[in-house]
Amino acid sequence: ATVSASSTVDMHEWHPVRRNGDALTVLWSNILLPDKSILSIGLDITERKKVEYQLAVKATTDDLTGCFNRFSILRQFKEALVVCAPGDPFSHFSILMLDLDHFKNINDRWGHLTGDAALLHFCEKIRELSLPDYALGRLGGEEFLILLPRTDDQSALLFSQKLRLALTEKPLFNNGEKITLSFSGGVVFVTGGVSDTSVLLTLADNALYDAKRTGRSKTVISEPAL
Repeated sequence: ATVSASSTVDMHEWHPVRRNGDALTVLWSNILLPDKSILSIGLDITERKKVEYQLAVKATTDDLTGCFNRFSILRQFKEALVVCAPGDPFSHFSILMLDLDHFKNINDRWGHLTGDAALLHFCEKIRELSLPDYALGRLGGEEFLILLPRTDDQSALLFSQKLRLALTEKPLFNNGEKITLSFSGGVVFVTGGVSDTSVLLTLADNALYDAKRTGRSKTVISEPAL
């Protein structure tokens, strides 16, 4: 269908499929010649597209955990906040800030490779419980941020409780030794009342600090919920 008798002004992408199922990316154009015939030209840019995709992924992804990096998760947070309106419940969302408890002790006792394994294990359990539209990002170190669309603070709290139970039931094993991870969390329900991400992040961070200050391994909801 692409090779036709109609001319095109610009080259456009075409995605033919090989017999083995591999998809290609081709720049294609049909050029009208002086004798009124059509010259079809295709340029295979599949490998270039693969490299561009890999670079895009690398620019938005945390190298260790595979979740979004700080820049990317905060950008998604800002985008969600832009469309969040008080009168539109469908646009409301929660943010859940998490911090692994006693992470330094893990590094000191078992080494940084085990610390890395703990971060990976933590993210894997989050992904297993997350809905498809949840977004998980690493803010830095052992601190993470989850965006939960169309989720109020009580549902976000329930999610964190399920995560805490999953970490207990499925601990990390290091050379046969069981390491049960725990975390502290802070929740903020966003309904469009505040338009500054830094304010909301501070609320979540304060709630997280309250969880740590009052014994750790718990999640605190920011009051008042926004």
